[in-house]
Amino acid sequence: MKTNSAPSTAAKDANFAETNSASSAAAKDANLAETGTNDNTAVIAGVAATLITAGGGTALAVRRRKTRHAA
Repeated sequence: MKTNSAPSTAAKDANFAETNSASSAAAKDANLAETGTNDNTAVIAGVAATLITAGGGTALAVRRRKTRHAA
């Protein structure tokens, strides 16, 4: 007679529920990576835009200064 060693569906469901609740409790305590937006995103974008603008303005000023002295 052949016996089936696979667990029954009820046993699988109980095991899944137990594992799922254990992982939920562990997830609350674990240091997981944040997903989604960061609160500093707007500040970082503002600083980046300011630096790009300042760099562009400096490049234009240096270019104009060189052309005035060359002529």
